[in-house]
Amino acid sequence: MGMGVVRVLSVTLSHLVLAAVCALPARGEEAGGAPGTLAQHKLNPLAYSLLYVDGPWVNGILVSHLWSVAGRSSRQDVSVTQIEMQVSYTFSNDWYIQMSPTMSHDWKAPSGQRWVIPIGVDVGRTFTIGSQGISLQIGAYDNVKKPTGAAEWVLDTQVSWLY
Repeated sequence: MGMGVVRVLSVTLSHLVLAAVCALPARGEEAGGAPGTLAQHKLNPLAYSLLYVDGPWVNGILVSHLWSVAGRSSRQDVSVTQIEMQVSYTFSNDWYIQMSPTMSHDWKAPSGQRWVIPIGVDVGRTFTIGSQGISLQIGAYDNVKKPTGAAEWVLDTQVSWLY
């Protein structure tokens, strides 16, 4: 495993955030991965549009696309679009519930094998330890559309330090 994603530019304009991201090879033959897996350098222009924030509600959509821009010619090129929608509600006791599935479309995959579409829910809570804000979250998503061999479902856990 290596470094995965590095944000190189981020601009915020009211409710719209535009950013560019570089994804470095995370795994490859040299690191014990299968030949040609994730071993291309990728560029990811990223647009995050925050649609609605009001009181306990945070709703938005994140759309990004990864393209191969460098790497060995023997490696498979990458062209993947990701769409993450978020609907989140925070209760007065600091618990929250949200749906934030990340759908993906692999433009290089064979027809009928391109989409991953998860459906599920996350539950979490924010709290403080001393003066440090922390968020703990767990979620489960069923991949209702997926390529052959992909995971049936995903269990997502997160710990976030809030600043």
